[in-house]
Amino acid sequence: MDEKVEALSNLIDKIVKKEILLPDFQRKFIWKEEEKQGRLIASVLAKMPIGSILLLDSDAKDYAYKMLGCRERKTYKELEMDGKILALLDGQQRVTVLTNAFSNVIFDMAKKSSNLINRTGLQRRFFLRIPKYERMEGEVEDFFQVRKLQFPLEDAEKEEPKFLSDDIYEAIKIISFNANSDECYNPFKEKESTKSDLINYCTSGKEYLIPLFWLTGKNTMGLSTVLKRISENICLDIIEEYDSIENEKKSIFEKNIISDKVSEVMPNESFKEKLDAQASEWENNIRSYLVSCLNNIQLHQIIVDNSKRARAINIYENLNEGGVSLGTFELVMARFASESDENYYDKIEKYMKKKRKYPEAIYNEQLKNNENVRAKLTSEKYIATIDMGCIENKNGEPVNTYIDAYLNVMSLYSYAGLFNPDDIKSELIKKNKILAIKPCDLKNKCEDVCDALDLALLFFKMRCGVRSIKDINYKLMLVVVSYILSNKSYREDSRTYDYLEAWYWISIFSGYYNSDQTERTITSIKKLINTIETKNAEWLAELKEKMFKVDYYSEKKFLLLEMNSAGITPKSFFRDVVCQYYLSMTYKGLIDKEKELNPFIDESLHKHHVIPLASLKSDSEESKKSGVDLRKDDSYFLNSPFNFIYITDEENRDILNDKLSDYVKRIDDDATKSILGLDGKICVDNEQECREVLKDRSNHFIGRVNERLAKLL
Repeated sequence: MDEKVEALSNLIDKIVKKEILLPDFQRKFIWKEEEKQGRLIASVLAKMPIGSILLLDSDAKDYAYKMLGCRERKTYKELEMDGKILALLDGQQRVTVLTNAFSNVIFDMAKKSSNLINRTGLQRRFFLRIPKYERMEGEVEDFFQVRKLQFPLEDAEKEEPKFLSDDIYEAIKIISFNANSDECYNPFKEKESTKSDLINYCTSGKEYLIPLFWLTGKNTMGLSTVLKRISENICLDIIEEYDSIENEKKSIFEKNIISDKVSEVMPNESFKEKLDAQASEWENNIRSYLVSCLNNIQLHQIIVDNSKRARAINIYENLNEGGVSLGTFELVMARFASESDENYYDKIEKYMKKKRKYPEAIYNEQLKNNENVRAKLTSEKYIATIDMGCIENKNGEPVNTYIDAYLNVMSLYSYAGLFNPDDIKSELIKKNKILAIKPCDLKNKCEDVCDALDLALLFFKMRCGVRSIKDINYKLMLVVVSYILSNKSYREDSRTYDYLEAWYWISIFSGYYNSDQTERTITSIKKLINTIETKNAEWLAELKEKMFKVDYYSEKKFLLLEMNSAGITPKSFFRDVVCQYYLSMTYKGLIDKEKELNPFIDESLHKHHVIPLASLKSDSEESKKSGVDLRKDDSYFLNSPFNFIYITDEENRDILNDKLSDYVKRIDDDATKSILGLDGKICVDNEQECREVLKDRSNHFIGRVNERLAKLL
């Protein structure tokens, strides 16, 4: 790993020479806002540090690439590149904005507007505002003392300015352009403007403008002309005022304008000669200052060798919390793009949205005769992947949980496609192996992996009561189920789903997944394959004996919050698991006895306290005095996971304002008590009675889980 600080001008030269390229991650350019771009430029002009970039020293043949800021993807042959290049892994947003602001490079490489990665965000020109000599309303502050032609720093290259980035931000003018316009600053106009057109534009308005995109490349002479024209105009304005004042005041005026340094060097020259010399020095100083901003830019580079790609990703994750997330998936996409013209995002999305026929074997006994559920699953619109929220509503891209599972399953399916337990190792779901998946496997096995994930997601909904991918409590469990179901010979056997369901509940309640999740994932896959093949589930029966017995995790008294646990409380997802289990078994509504609650109902569901938090007036009043919200107090016994069940939002609204006595009457019937696992009369007048109700409910829940597992195994 190499680290260095390099001048932005050198970085731009490397971009021009195609020595720095963007791997084709199909990532979006998101820094579209003018203010965000302007503030980055302000940081540069104030000589402030602007973060780090991460580069991967790789072979040109490893990936497909894009030139910075350009939409078009190109292979190394199309780029006429061979040997080593630097792939920009992190810093695309900043480097793109900086290159666009301080050069013409992106426009030159794109050649036409339609090839820009984002026209709205990149069809902009950046100028530095300089006030005219005559003061006017709304003018920019004279940061560079142009009105006296006395540059404020002794050493323009090395000294830091007195202004901060927030100050100079107001002096940055950002002008958006239409690619079809005739504006002189439009690089795409059919008839190219002469430099003189832009020079006149910058020096003839209400304020002077310094084109920052002329600081590099072939247009530096044009920049010098703009600076000279500005200083000449200021000189003319100063001379005009000098000539207009009375002779006895001229010496005072001259002393105010001409610096001590120039006066000492040119004691006998005329005011105009001194002013011309000072103007020339101002030109040189502001040019030197602006160039030094680029040459001394504190953009830290971290360069990682291609053999350490996984380390590069980890460095990124530790460097940045914001920006566009870079991960294993982006490098995998770039690897795929080196062999195919397809967009891998589009390919995955196509299969995510594919309509499938679901096997009869996946239905559990509670739902196999439910006509509404069958109608939903066989309709043309139903796709489990979509139903489980695997595509972001905002940007239409797969959610991270889905992508992570996709990569893990793709790796397992690529390296261990014969489902031989000896081939299945933990290294297969780690970055190095995932990054080495062959492009042909990424292409040819994409549909199979998406099919397996879709069926696995339906399994979690049907068998486990999980209604969204984000609610899968241990994400690697999705990998286990998906990989098992990628074996097409397993899909039509109901025993496959029974074993998977038994494994799921046992793993949750035995604490099997509470640690060493990667190893437990691999072990689970191996043992599940053996169980499906041999119909021998002894290992699950042995693991089942640990259910509800793990200290400070799933032990019954711990979940009931009956023991002194030294501040340790049950994991919050246990509330969801209890609710999800009941939902998978289906039940009638607590209030609306005609409505059946199951994982496929369209209504939103709400986690409901069976015994309301306000049941004990003394606790409720004490919490108000102390300012403690009982709902957020995980140690309060009525927040035990056994005190929760799903109800519909409509039911929740219906009972929201009930008095406790009215609520108890609503649920004090045999049908509802059967659903809630309650026996006898419901009494919640004191803490002991409330705890007895919860204990009854815990016994009912544990009993039902054991009954279910007995049937599954």
